[in-house]
Amino acid sequence: MLLLFAPAVLADEIRVGDLPPFKPVTIERFRAGQVWFVIPGPPERPLEKPITDVVYLQIDGADRLNRAESLIVRGKDSQAIRVYELALEETGPAWRQSLIRARLLQAADRQGRFDLATTTYIRLLDEIGLYAAPLQPTNLPRRGSGFRVTARRAIERALSGTADPDTRAALATLQREIDAVTNPSPTTNETISPATPTSRPTAAVDPREAETFALIASDLAAGRHGAARGRLSSLERVVSPAGRPTFLRLEAQLAVATAEKPKHWLKAGLTAMRVVVGYPDSPEAPACLYVSAVVHERIGRRALAVSLLRECKAHGLATPDVIEQTDAALARLGAER
Repeated sequence: MLLLFAPAVLADEIRVGDLPPFKPVTIERFRAGQVWFVIPGPPERPLEKPITDVVYLQIDGADRLNRAESLIVRGKDSQAIRVYELALEETGPAWRQSLIRARLLQAADRQGRFDLATTTYIRLLDEIGLYAAPLQPTNLPRRGSGFRVTARRAIERALSGTADPDTRAALATLQREIDAVTNPSPTTNETISPATPTSRPTAAVDPREAETFALIASDLAAGRHGAARGRLSSLERVVSPAGRPTFLRLEAQLAVATAEKPKHWLKAGLTAMRVVVGYPDSPEAPACLYVSAVVHERIGRRALAVSLLRECKAHGLATPDVIEQTDAALARLGAER
């Protein structure tokens, strides 16, 4: 029988990585993928820590969450999963529900519950957007696993039910990673989802817009990242539909050039995937497949990187220089070209 009792928590506590516990504190919210808390003073000190670094936390009055957390630190993820699910049935502030969902996702992923991890990830994307991306499930199922089938169906339903480009890019990335591990043949744009929108009609880019794109590319090549960021910012709200794929490709390349943390790399990859998913027939799609592959190589997802590189090379609009870069990357990863 599952016991749900937890000792009363008189003050909040949070443990992050190898740091000493922060206690007593007041955990105030979960926002943008960060747990925000205050260390009492005087003076009070507000801090924020990424949910991916949190080892343990306790919140006054959140008895089921606290019980689940106590199980986690004792290595009892399987029992904790059920308690997290019960905690989600309770009323509470929206931020705390999202926090519980994030902790449930992490426990389910560690346990190999790919079906639960995926459905929780989908819900969290709906709640906190791309800030959920660092929590993407990584404990992928083997070919033939029932968890894989359930997860793919959940992803396809979510893709068919949302037009949000960021959510679509995140879900398409997860689906491609599943395929890269369980399907030895290269994925194609058609395997993303039956609901994948067709690319926008090709139209000529305004000459002034094209000139700005050329200047941004020159800035990137010369390492003038501040200048490139400034030009992109000036275009963000006024870029034409025809220029949107190029804008996103340049934005992704800038993010790669300036990435310092995993969340920055993930943002770059998802920006590139917005072109692959939303504009699959754009001349920019092959370059964006390459950028996304570079990102996933960098964060250790080799199988997905190789799959994206092969898809890039097979794309009918891949230019000779993109194919050359792709071949070099495949060689670097020890994969057949």
